Amino acid sequence: MITYLVEQYSIKPEHGEFEFSAKIPTSEQKKLLQLNNQEALLLSAHTTYGDFHGEILPYEYVETSYNSDLYTYTLSIKV
Repeated sequence: MITYLVEQYSIKPEHGEFEFSAKIPTSEQKKLLQLNNQEALLLSAHTTYGDFHGEILPYEYVETSYNSDLYTYTLSIKV
């Protein structure tokens, strides 16, 4: 994917910023995910930034909601 971004768009991935929060599901989310009234959703959102001709710009935003009773989110960071 990095090669594709560099070759097609001249974007060199630089860093990402992640945010995690618990949210009360909307009526539509409750229906689609078959949730009861007691379950919260785990919201994971991130923005990815890249170097585009010397300027750091956002190029991707992803927001995903997880059923908190079914999933655990694990993040491993290499330093």
